[in-house]
Amino acid sequence: MYDRIGVNNNGWISFGQSTLTPSVAMNSTSAYTPLASTAVTTPTHLRNRVAGFGRDIQAQAGASLRVETIGTSPNQVCVIQFLGYKKFGTGGTGDNINFQIRLHESTNFVEVHFGPMTWNATSNTADVGLGGTVNTQFNNRTTATNWNTTTAGATNAQRCTFNTSVTPPTVGRVFRWRSPEIAGASYSWTPADDLDNAFISNPLASGVAATTNFTVTATGTAFPCPGSTDVLVTVGDPLTTASITPGTASYCTGGSVLLTANAGDGVAPFTYQWYDPSNNTMGTAQTQSANIVGDWTCLVTDDCGASFLATATVSSIETPVVNVTLDQPTCAGYDIVLTANTVSGTPTSWLWSGPAPIGGQTTQSVTLNDITTANNGIYSVVATFSGCPSAPAAYTLTANPAPTITSFGAQPITVCPGDNSVLSVPAAPIPSA
Repeated sequence: MYDRIGVNNNGWISFGQSTLTPSVAMNSTSAYTPLASTAVTTPTHLRNRVAGFGRDIQAQAGASLRVETIGTSPNQVCVIQFLGYKKFGTGGTGDNINFQIRLHESTNFVEVHFGPMTWNATSNTADVGLGGTVNTQFNNRTTATNWNTTTAGATNAQRCTFNTSVTPPTVGRVFRWRSPEIAGASYSWTPADDLDNAFISNPLASGVAATTNFTVTATGTAFPCPGSTDVLVTVGDPLTTASITPGTASYCTGGSVLLTANAGDGVAPFTYQWYDPSNNTMGTAQTQSANIVGDWTCLVTDDCGASFLATATVSSIETPVVNVTLDQPTCAGYDIVLTANTVSGTPTSWLWSGPAPIGGQTTQSVTLNDITTANNGIYSVVATFSGCPSAPAAYTLTANPAPTITSFGAQPITVCPGDNSVLSVPAAPIPSA
């Protein structure tokens, strides 16, 4: 019984147990060819692995790697999803690799689901299949021309080729592996109409048109007592609507806004493909950072292959630019006014910082009365328009003291009408800062 998984960024997983240390051992002579690896794990059953697209691949801009359990017990499915991957390095330019590895709780089905695939002309191969406790235990698929008509691999080194000349899997294509039958057991499923074989433990239900409760009865020498149980298969409606939040968004000059695509209905999991206002392909995650004005769109696709194109309108708000000026010289004893002047933009609010009483004031102009050297310091203001704040504009204030007058006089002190007198006021120099 496994209760842990290890995920390798090169498109494959391995199984582990929480009671072991380490609980997962992903030893491999090459992480790019996991099924052919001759590396030994201890204990050996930790080598068991699943390759969805085992190759030297890497995430690119907008890519994601997610693990999520969906559904309700006892029919939960663990989904390991690779979105927006490519071959490693510049050799992968133009690739868009999307797939899932799915582990089913009750049936023990192992599946690989394929999403939209785009491959460039550089030819390469990928491991797709299962690997056991040693590399001679394998169950893989191989093709050199068409991923929709693969065959069973005869060796662990046989892989699936991918390039522009090879037909990729259709969106929604599923490769499924089942567990072997138990000797001495017999099964009977009802209703049997949609089943490929109603007398095995894990039949494939195909073309299920409506929610159906399947009942299985198990008998035979493998079981001390016969028993039966129900398996409910729920059919969900395909996707018909999706939206982007916020539907009308804006960002400050030089910034961006985060958009989120949401499916309104449909069958999970969903894939996402974003496009900018010029219809350039962007990210494949549920969220997208937008920093271009115009209509952004996201093509949301559900597990049934149904799609809906959602739209959001993005605009830009001009961030204000301001500076600070003073109405007169900074002489001790004067009343001065500091003003935030608009260089660009249309600010509607201001917030000052600095020594009291200016710090915290919210008017465009602020006044300091009867200034002294105690008012010396840096005063700054941030102007805001529609949630977009400017960079702080600062003014360094230094109060200049008045000169000290030591004496005054006139020569001569007394004059006749119409005569002259020289006035004299010696003053001490202002101390340097």
